[in-house]
Amino acid sequence: MPVTYASLVNGTATYAAELEQGIAAARAGLGKDHPVRIGTEVCAEVEQWHEEWSPIDNTLLIGRFGWATAEQTQRALTAAAGAFPLWSKVDVAERIDILRRTADRLERDRFVLAGQIVLEAGKTPAEALAEADEAPVFLRLYCDEFERTKGYRTEMPADADNESNVSVMRPYGVWAVISPLNFPLALATGPSAAALVTGNTVIVKPSPAGQLAATMLRDALIAEGLPPNALTVLTGGAEVGAAITSSPLLGGVTFTGSYAVGSAIATSLAPHSKPVIAEMGGKNPTIVGASADLDAAAEGIVRSAFGYSGQKCSACSRVFVHESVYAALKAKLVERTEALTVGDPSTEAVSTGPVINAAAGKRFTAAIDEIVGAGGVVLAGGTVITDAPYNRGTYVRPTVVEAPSHARAWRDELFLPIVAIKSVSTLEEAIAEANDSDYGLTAGVFTTDEAEIAEFLSTIESSVVYVNRRAGSTTGAWPGRQPISGWKHSGNTGRGTAGPHYLQQYLREQSRTVISAD
Repeated sequence: MPVTYASLVNGTATYAAELEQGIAAARAGLGKDHPVRIGTEVCAEVEQWHEEWSPIDNTLLIGRFGWATAEQTQRALTAAAGAFPLWSKVDVAERIDILRRTADRLERDRFVLAGQIVLEAGKTPAEALAEADEAPVFLRLYCDEFERTKGYRTEMPADADNESNVSVMRPYGVWAVISPLNFPLALATGPSAAALVTGNTVIVKPSPAGQLAATMLRDALIAEGLPPNALTVLTGGAEVGAAITSSPLLGGVTFTGSYAVGSAIATSLAPHSKPVIAEMGGKNPTIVGASADLDAAAEGIVRSAFGYSGQKCSACSRVFVHESVYAALKAKLVERTEALTVGDPSTEAVSTGPVINAAAGKRFTAAIDEIVGAGGVVLAGGTVITDAPYNRGTYVRPTVVEAPSHARAWRDELFLPIVAIKSVSTLEEAIAEANDSDYGLTAGVFTTDEAEIAEFLSTIESSVVYVNRRAGSTTGAWPGRQPISGWKHSGNTGRGTAGPHYLQQYLREQSRTVISAD
């Protein structure tokens, strides 16, 4: 059985030895050169190498990655466009077989993949194993869904005995997947699987902090029989992403990242009628009612706010607590937060590891200074850990604050382990505060009052909602269980990842009328 984000509440002690071995094996494979590959061609000339360093230790080289030039990007797109007619005509059963074999391979390698994620992303082994287990789930889920729907082929009524009408769904062509740093394997795998199973070819442009995971996905797919030009990984910076999304050869894009970048991509492609599937972050609230189980609420909030150092789009960053239990809940939150251990997750049993890089550390310090400067109070955490050996990464303490209403902690997605709490007098006030955001990704509530639950579910403006979820008040969605679409600035399609309506976005409808000869 896979380890899910919700099941982490039970820990992963059963796999301690395997995870330790996986980290050791992953560490032994670091530091290699990864030149640009286009199909079977390994590009000999590399104009720029990018050295990717581990966030847990800035002396640990993940690898050197060749960054694609404009000419190489264009060649990769041309190759993907050339491969599309062949891949789209491959029998669906054969496409599915390749993807399912890839899922089996990833599952067999789960502990080494988890080790790579620990070292590349700075996750704890438990969080990394959940991500490694999520990737094959995406592959199998989309294969199952495409089989279940028979490829979305629908017979339509006819006007005559010799007429046949059918609706079919056809792939777009070359599909770009722009994947993020926080789930470098899972969120490269999921969209790529969706695009491939529906017959598109794929260009993956990973975050510069997630390049190794994307190359591992590519290698696994090709090892299981995927034609090399059906999926290409192009490593590079923003200029490579811009070259991909501006290409006339592009059919569509799946982007995971900031609202600023996602909305810019969607705007640029709108005049060309090219689909964009964008998941663009969150500012996720948790509401705690007067009747709540406060221990469950405190645990759920801490898990969601500080899992992976708050670097999840679904992380809880705002908490609204009924005034009658505010003092008690605040005390429990502070106690649990101060009990968390921060350190190198590859060598220590810790609650959370570093933030992704020094720039994130500077944002953390700036955010705390802004909160305090505006009259706010740091209740727990609020500091950067500078003692050796943690000065070789960027380690910050999980932080609980009380902040004035105009502080950025209530408004902006900080992508940091900072959660702001405040007292409210009614559920209606809490929901109004929770909905007063440009984002609408996830939300949670803790209450035993059935009327309050019904009110929350009917009025909260978020795509994924949880009630009394101790395993994570706003985090922990799993493919096939909690589709994530993102409302408002959190997403642009209204159709959730790994949900029953997701795959259709990678296809366009064609109506076919055939008149048979008399």
